[in-house]
Amino acid sequence: MSDYSPTVPDHDDRGWLFAAWRFVFITGNRLLIAAGMLGAVYGLLVGVDVFIGGVNQEQVAPLLYLFSALVGGNFTLITIILSISQLVISRQLGSPGELREQIEGTNAYREAIEETMNLEVAPVTPTEFLHMLHDSSAEIIDQAQEHLDTVDGERRDELIAHTERLDEQIDAVITSVSNPDVSVFGALAVTLSTNHGESIYQLRQLRAKHGDAYPEEVNEALDDLVVRLKQIDVARQYLKTVYVQQELAALSRHLLYVGVPAVVVSVFVLRTFAVGFDVFSPEMLFGVVPLAITVAIAPLAVLFAYVLRLASVAERTIAITPFTLAAPKEEATPADN
Repeated sequence: MSDYSPTVPDHDDRGWLFAAWRFVFITGNRLLIAAGMLGAVYGLLVGVDVFIGGVNQEQVAPLLYLFSALVGGNFTLITIILSISQLVISRQLGSPGELREQIEGTNAYREAIEETMNLEVAPVTPTEFLHMLHDSSAEIIDQAQEHLDTVDGERRDELIAHTERLDEQIDAVITSVSNPDVSVFGALAVTLSTNHGESIYQLRQLRAKHGDAYPEEVNEALDDLVVRLKQIDVARQYLKTVYVQQELAALSRHLLYVGVPAVVVSVFVLRTFAVGFDVFSPEMLFGVVPLAITVAIAPLAVLFAYVLRLASVAERTIAITPFTLAAPKEEATPADN
């Protein structure tokens, strides 16, 4: 069972807390996150049995209520799976006219990029396409900085500060997507901390304030850079659309994998406990009850792990150029908020 998790180098040096937070919310394998949650739950339940005491014959009624609720909840999750599958399928189906319109729109976007970059054919894979756009942006920044000799110190320093900060983000993305094995989400994940709406605003503001003092080559480079950042933002939004469809399909499949065994185990335990605990020795109950509860809540853990990342991605890409929101929350850990 594969997950659409990327192999993304972490370019941040903000310590282990930020790295752990980023792993849980963004880059970590969703099944691994779910397994970690279930392991923690199982350990907590065993710890409760050790320090408080295990279940006994008098506690059969609460356990029956608990597993009854888990059976009903898992059936509800299966219904959610069907709804998610229908959503994914509906995004992929359409009439010939609708499909042709989508294809023509995508081709128009690619042809516009090929025209502005003087390319015969643009790459078709997400990683190569992003690499091409960011590499071109880095070249434009270099071109702008090469013609700043005649600009006075304050205006020159202001432009260099903005372009160098942008160049660092671009270099980080180029380094990450240089790996041909990076997945669709891997290509998307490295762009989540970028804010091209803010960058475009800053570049246009510089152009408006100091355009008369900049050489013509610098002004042209700034205009080209704004166009390129807009194209990158469109590519990122498209990658998000593809990723969400992949992620929902993976979520549906993995929920089915764990949902059916969870329902079976819950029904079996419910049926057995309805008769009584006599079939189990106290030593068996010590391991059976925590394990059964852990298996029964496995679908919830999988759902939580996937929705956690889907919500995080949606939050960081909700605004599209030319608008922007506050700085991405990925820039801070929960402890900073």
